[in-house]
Amino acid sequence: MKKRGFGFQPRHVWAIESSLLCLAALLMSSSAGLWAQENGTIVGTVTDPSGAVIPAVTITVRNQLKGSVARTTTTNSGGNYTLPGLPASTYSVRAEKTGFAPATRSDLVLNVGSDVRVDIALTVGAVSQEVNVTAAAIVLQTENAQVGESVTGKHIEAIDTNGRNFIQLANLVPGAVGPSLVGSFNTPVGVTANAGINFNGERQAHNVFSVDGQENYDRGCGGCIEVVPDQDAIQEFKVLTSNAQQDLGFGSAAHIQLEIKSGTQNYHGEAFEFNRNRVLETQPFFTNKAGLKRPYENYNDFGFNLGGPIGRPGKDHKSFFFTTIDWRRLLQANSFSGNGTPANWTTGDFSTSVNGIPNPAILDHSAAGTPCTYIDPKLGPLAETCFPIISSNGVNNVIPATPNLGSTYHLSQNGPILGKSAFLFLPPNSGTQAIGGVTAPVNVNEQIVKIDHQFSERTSLMFHYIRNGITQVVPRGLWQTGTFPVVATDFLNEPQSVLLKVTHSISPTLLNEFVVGFNRQPLTLLDLGTFAKPAGLTPYELFPENPESRMPTITIQNPQPVSYTAASWPWTNVLNTWTWRDSLTKIAGSHTLNFGFEDLHYLKQQKLFGLTQGSFNFDGSATNGFYLSSDAAACAAAKLAVPCVLSTSGNSFADFILGDAQAYSEEQTQTLPAYVNNHIGLFIGDDWKVRKGLTLNLGLRWEGMPHAYERHNNAAVFVEKLFDKTLAATVLNSEGQLPDFTTHPYLNGIGIGGKQVPRGFVENHWTNIEPRLGFAWQPRSGGKLVVRGGVGLFYENIQGNDVYNIGPNPPFSSTPQIFNASLDNPGGGTKVALPGNLQSLEPSYPQPYSAQWNFGGEYQFTRKTILSLAYVGNKSTHQAVNRNINQPLPSVAAYPAPGINAARPYL
Repeated sequence: MKKRGFGFQPRHVWAIESSLLCLAALLMSSSAGLWAQENGTIVGTVTDPSGAVIPAVTITVRNQLKGSVARTTTTNSGGNYTLPGLPASTYSVRAEKTGFAPATRSDLVLNVGSDVRVDIALTVGAVSQEVNVTAAAIVLQTENAQVGESVTGKHIEAIDTNGRNFIQLANLVPGAVGPSLVGSFNTPVGVTANAGINFNGERQAHNVFSVDGQENYDRGCGGCIEVVPDQDAIQEFKVLTSNAQQDLGFGSAAHIQLEIKSGTQNYHGEAFEFNRNRVLETQPFFTNKAGLKRPYENYNDFGFNLGGPIGRPGKDHKSFFFTTIDWRRLLQANSFSGNGTPANWTTGDFSTSVNGIPNPAILDHSAAGTPCTYIDPKLGPLAETCFPIISSNGVNNVIPATPNLGSTYHLSQNGPILGKSAFLFLPPNSGTQAIGGVTAPVNVNEQIVKIDHQFSERTSLMFHYIRNGITQVVPRGLWQTGTFPVVATDFLNEPQSVLLKVTHSISPTLLNEFVVGFNRQPLTLLDLGTFAKPAGLTPYELFPENPESRMPTITIQNPQPVSYTAASWPWTNVLNTWTWRDSLTKIAGSHTLNFGFEDLHYLKQQKLFGLTQGSFNFDGSATNGFYLSSDAAACAAAKLAVPCVLSTSGNSFADFILGDAQAYSEEQTQTLPAYVNNHIGLFIGDDWKVRKGLTLNLGLRWEGMPHAYERHNNAAVFVEKLFDKTLAATVLNSEGQLPDFTTHPYLNGIGIGGKQVPRGFVENHWTNIEPRLGFAWQPRSGGKLVVRGGVGLFYENIQGNDVYNIGPNPPFSSTPQIFNASLDNPGGGTKVALPGNLQSLEPSYPQPYSAQWNFGGEYQFTRKTILSLAYVGNKSTHQAVNRNINQPLPSVAAYPAPGINAARPYL
């Protein structure tokens, strides 16, 4: 099949992006600026030799890497100064006042989102005298109660990661639990990477990733990252695991903040090549056991980065750039192991055992049964019905091509075609197992451009553009997988991130910051391999839609569980996310006030997941039961005399060849809904320097996070209160078929968004108030010990998959399920309605939230050694769970006849 591009482009997307850029330029020209949550703050107190505070001291902070003055301020009447909104870098702090010798603290490393205290003691002296002190390599966190850890560029360079994916480094942070990341290769692709880390027991889907302060998170993917920057392009990242301050929201677990490298006053760059190949690899256990050749594997991550000033050398530069171009080429070994299917089974011959695979008796339920008594080992004698063992030409456990006298059992039309040996299911090659290995390519091409410009000492700008161009083949299918790599998924992805950020100091005590960003995450999934229906297959579908004429999903259970699926592809999904954020920081005496807003808007158009090609399940129910046996050994094993009544679990593969499925389901159509979500956050905070050595963090945040809705109201949910029991359908037979209603019976209890139910399907909650309180206390001001603690509430954005899962609901689509269905004709050829699977949402849908608290301390032994000890706790409430509200009622004795559906409360 020819690969297709991304089919969805929201109306006016590029016009909106242009408008955002114009808006940002207007804000910048009108003395507005950008605020970014990844920026840090330098605070301190200036004293004289007696320890008395000194007001009106000029404080100059210089970015040592860029050679420019980052900010200038003066100490207040309490001798305190605060310089917020500084990007992560290395700084020097200079204090000077007439009558005192100037003092400079240099090589001060300001990490992402950190608050660093730099207290300076001035000595009496002339201006010609100066005191220079080099800062400690690491510093105590003396200004807030946040619990987190920074992973610096040096850590990133020094620590090997399996797959060169930064996510594995986040697993090193205290409180992180990601056992699936330990020792495993992590694909360098956002959507398919393993981001399975739980921080302090919170759900992994509640983590929020960001790059340069711009959200980097696919909120409909349950925890997927969008762009994965090359490790050599990351300056550092910080993981806040508990009690983030009021400026961070829309998530109740950890915030993982990445900072891309910036250009400096000197040109710097590197070319790199990382190679991993099979010469250096050990043989996978199962392929080695089977005597197979090790699959080819080779991973090359190569490219270059370059950064520096924009302009001629030797000038006072105000503009800096950093760029990375990276190619990742992976051919990854994929070994597989699954239950093999003996070749004789595929022709209907179950008379002999192969490789020790269990070979139970298979019974003919279409033949006349006879009453018999089964001796249950625990319950004793039970009255049952015995059926004959299937036979062909006098040979037991062989399915005949045409029915025997008094029977209808025989090889079906579709069963032998789909089940032929080595077509969908592989024969065993190692005992009972089919073992092998395949390779699959992953290709990523990444471009990163970051521009920093200093208009003046008061105003600066940052812009970044990041793109990942991704093609990946997933051997056994992505998200919907079969046992063997018969059908692969061709995964096409091109995430992009655009960010514009400006910082403006209105006055030495007032800072305004603003950020505008746009992310785009398009996905296309295609089938590769054996997915098209073979010649001779009898049409079986209930509905006409089946793109590319795919074969049905087949699930075989006992005694050799195995499955095949061609998934829901071709499939497309495009997520567009817009972010606006503005904040003011005001320094007033001993208070640093911070207040602002942020808006997160996303539009996602996603094709329904659904098997329009149908799905069959075979569980042995067509061939199990009780039978009379004259086999002396079998009777002796059961401690019974010959002849004896034995039970058999049947053979699911025999059911398959016979064409008798336990259940069949099929999605009517895959529509393409467009989901919209808007989140608004307002916050205010005060870092109050109560006295020397004691800081209180007082914060309050409000979040409005209404539930997602379908843009054109083309989605619906089942609502219990809308269900009219007097209109409930009547079950006709054990297949679960219903009468053919002129009015579709599924619509009983269905509420369409924006009509019978709210547009977002559930009740929205507008009282999401989140207090954030913390303290940092040094028993001795300037000492080596700090005690910190905090408590806060964090509301969680409801993840997108709940609303995506209601997409197949009628009247826009439906997914009928038929029990005891024929593989050749599951609908039975009669005009009946078939019960479907419906998805519902709790109408009140309370907003999930987490209460978090921590208490602990830090002690600095040396300038390079700090010991941290803390207790961190949380309690999560109203977390999302799935439950079946239409379970058969145990009080109803109406099944197995006319069928289990007759016992369900909603039909």
